[in-house]
Amino acid sequence: ISHSAKHYQRQNYLQSFLLLLSMVLLLAFIGALVAGVQGALFATAMVLILVVTGPRLSPFFILRLYQAQLIHPSQAPHLYDIINELTHRAELDYRPGIFYMPSQVLNAFTIGLKKDTCIVISDAMLRTLNERELIAVLAHEISHIRNHDLYVMMIADVLSRLTSILALLGYL
Repeated sequence: ISHSAKHYQRQNYLQSFLLLLSMVLLLAFIGALVAGVQGALFATAMVLILVVTGPRLSPFFILRLYQAQLIHPSQAPHLYDIINELTHRAELDYRPGIFYMPSQVLNAFTIGLKKDTCIVISDAMLRTLNERELIAVLAHEISHIRNHDLYVMMIADVLSRLTSILALLGYL
């Protein structure tokens, strides 16, 4: 990795850390608004627990929640050809799993960490997009894997869900 690439990588880690820290502080503030000091401590403890345990959760737990099913290469060889080419161009040493999600919402997302990553594609996505658009969406998902965005995205998702839960508790 070149000097400038290392500089940008350090800068990205610092920005990610600051973003996550600000999200934790916001969540603690919301917890304090809802339940005082105990609410702030509870929210902070939940964040710490989820940050530590979240990466250890298998992506298959989330796949089960979305009723996603593995797409075998024999079912969609052209899709696997696209993924193989994109992972090769991204210089990944592994290919993420490809899963089908029965949903009429245009959606694709990537979950997991390192070699347990999975790309999930909705039925609507497969039926609606032309090949060029599908390649662009898959390239976007592969870029998340290549740039190691998945951990930060997972933490952001957890924090946003906790914020929503605290907001709902505030209405009670």
